[in-house]
Amino acid sequence: MIVAILCVYLVLLFVLVRLHVIRFNLFWKVSPFIVLVLLNLGLFIPMGWGAPQGPALVVRNSVAIVPSVAGEVIDVPVEGNKPLKAGDTLFRIDPVPYHAQVAAIEAQLKLSDLRLAQMTQLYERDSGRAFDVQQRQSEVDQLKAQLEGAKWNLDKTVVQAPADGYVTNLDLTLPNDGFGAASKAVANLCVYKLRELSGKIEKSLKTSSRVDAYSLAHLSEAKVRIDKALDAQYIYNVNSLGGGGMPMMFFGQPDATKAPKN
Repeated sequence: MIVAILCVYLVLLFVLVRLHVIRFNLFWKVSPFIVLVLLNLGLFIPMGWGAPQGPALVVRNSVAIVPSVAGEVIDVPVEGNKPLKAGDTLFRIDPVPYHAQVAAIEAQLKLSDLRLAQMTQLYERDSGRAFDVQQRQSEVDQLKAQLEGAKWNLDKTVVQAPADGYVTNLDLTLPNDGFGAASKAVANLCVYKLRELSGKIEKSLKTSSRVDAYSLAHLSEAKVRIDKALDAQYIYNVNSLGGGGMPMMFFGQPDATKAPKN
């Protein structure tokens, strides 16, 4: 800041001299040094002596949002670092499997209710056993509990913001591949090794005159697979991965800084 003020003074002095407003005598020649001393005594030293000191604490309330159910993410309407309100949709998981589960349990429950009514009728006419009625009643209660859980899972396919804040990080990871942020170091190392191996294969292919046809075919196939694996849109052996990705969001609120006291 002192340098900026001194530069402004020099420019102003130059303009005034050029316009012949002031005479460029000895005083004005040494005036920049006088201004520099005055700035140090009146600005730099007092600011360095009276500036706030002590530790500063920066706090950010952040929480990882992980869905309660697994499945393929079909919609992510949010954007990073844009304000959100509590209850806004963060992302949606494909609800079709959970709709099917609810429908299947409802069908079983309907049949069990019918069986329970029939057994109750037989028992009231002294043609059935109380045990059969109790067994059917137990089945109905179990199906009702399963239906409640299935509806809960269906509701959880829509993940909402728990409070006002921002999406600070969005990470979509494949199931059973570890937790995205924790496994990035290993993933980066694997990518580096694959690129290194691809370079060595390419170098060997350039000297193909020294490689037999059988090894050349295997090396060419290996390079194709490695190059595809390095492609961000390529997933090797996708059929063995099962369902869709497991999304993870880091949902935070604006930073709160606690300034130090004098």
